Order: sequence, then structure tokens, then C-alpha cells
Amino acid sequence: MSERIDVAPALHAVQLVIENGEVCPQGYKFEGFVADSDNDGYNVSLSHGAVELSIGFHNAYTLKSPNDAATERFLDCINQLLAGKKQGWVSH
Repeated sequence: MSERIDVAPALHAVQLVIENGEVCPQGYKFEGFVADSDNDGYNVSLSHGAVELSIGFHNAYTLKSPNDAATERFLDCINQLLAGKKQGWVSH
């Protein structure tokens, strides 16, 4: 995927997963997502299926994905999670 990813929705998704998710060995799990953050909060990660997005200081990011279609599904799932928040099925 050659286009640049807007990390703002992903950061909101990380926050939702951490606030609403259950603790798991990888961090927090919610609605198929796994999110984690280091102690200072400068580095966060969000994964869903085979795709992992790591976001660091100044919104620098690394995306690990098997293909463009998986990346598109990942971004769609983020949008669905955020839409759920707006509709009230996510508590925060």
C-alpha cells in the first residue's frame, strides 16, 4: 500500500481498546483488536488479524501487513470500531 496512513484514527482506536478491553498477554483485547503501549505512552501498537501498526513519537509508524487487501480490511475495521463509539456501543 503506497498511500500514507492517517494515524489519528488508529490512535483513537488504541485508546478505545485499552479503555474497553480485557487484559491479555499482548496488552488489551477488544472487538478483535489488540492494543499495547509502553510505559511512557510514546510508542503504541494496534493489531487486528495479520496486520500490526506500531506508532511512535511524532506519529512515525511501521505497518506490518501481508498485502494491500489486509491493510484495507484493517483500516476498515478501525473505522467500524470508531463508528461504534459514535453509535454508543463502546462505553468511552
